[in-house]
Amino acid sequence: MKKLFFLVCIGLFLINTQSWAAGPATIDYETVGQDWTWTVFANGATQSPADFAVIPNPQTGGINTSANCASLLVHADAARWAGVITLNIGTFTFDATNCIVKMLVHKDVVSKFQLEFKVNGDAEEADAVQVTNTTTNAWEELTFDFTAFIGKTYATMEVIPDFAAGARNYGSTNYWDRIAFGSGGSVTPPGPTGLIDFETVGNAWTWKPFSGGVFSVVTNPLIAGINTSAHCANLVVPADAARWAGVYTANIPSTTLDATNCMIKVMVYKDVVSNFQLGFKANPDDEDADVVQVSNTITTGWEELTFDFSAFIGKTYVHLEFIPDFAEGARSYASNNYWDNFKFGTGTVTPPQPTGKIDFETVGNNWSWSAFS
Repeated sequence: MKKLFFLVCIGLFLINTQSWAAGPATIDYETVGQDWTWTVFANGATQSPADFAVIPNPQTGGINTSANCASLLVHADAARWAGVITLNIGTFTFDATNCIVKMLVHKDVVSKFQLEFKVNGDAEEADAVQVTNTTTNAWEELTFDFTAFIGKTYATMEVIPDFAAGARNYGSTNYWDRIAFGSGGSVTPPGPTGLIDFETVGNAWTWKPFSGGVFSVVTNPLIAGINTSAHCANLVVPADAARWAGVYTANIPSTTLDATNCMIKVMVYKDVVSNFQLGFKANPDDEDADVVQVSNTITTGWEELTFDFSAFIGKTYVHLEFIPDFAEGARSYASNNYWDNFKFGTGTVTPPQPTGKIDFETVGNNWSWSAFS
């Protein structure tokens, strides 16, 4: 079925003989991709070339401020795999520097987005990766891991933005932009050693609260001590929320934990003493996350918590969750929770190292000290 279509349509393409040494340039529909030939396939009885178009960005803001993007209107009678194909991508080979492909997507349904490549237009099967969007009617960044295909050379690209789970009985509107090859192409850094500071990183990400919390990026309520930054994250948890009320994002770039980044530090400021849970998922569709809980010790100011993820070295994640007030039992109280300066690795905002000097001049004077007994 797909083979027949591709054999018929190959004659319609102008083959681009360009070869990319380090993977294709970012397809941004501003300077690259907007004048390519994109052919619609499997889009129902009323399929038209006009189903695909390069259009003005329908929601300029957040992580996508570009002027234009790609659009595909999928009809209700389309095949599960309705999409577009281009031969204009030219010839390129996947290697360790370009096999992670990132793309901005904006869809009105939650479904799998399939990106695939062929060695040539005549090939029946493509090498494909599917990633599910987690939000609708807003831009988010998806990461496609093509490491399994390192060493293979391609000349054809297909985009299937709404790969239906079963027989299709609905239409959908799908936009995508900024197809970037390699770690340097991320529009939402950092990598594994980066800092989510809610000033330049994280503040424009899509954060989805769950189980009762209300999330926002706010002005730092206590600019003092270890945290003098202007903004931070905030989750207000009402008294009737679930024990595990929190917030998640899929905007964190694909991150593999190793010995250099498995110790994660977060500044917190809470009005209750309780466990702060940090969790990662390898896939947004996974039911359970890999988690570590650490309790804060004060409610009067900022303190830095350290989360030891050394048990998960070698695992790769694309989904980050915060549960800042994990109640021990059924919740019967409200809480107000702030956090900031999420950092991978051994770095700390409160030195010294074990051999350092606590002189209460430059080190120790702004630490949190708690009396006991």
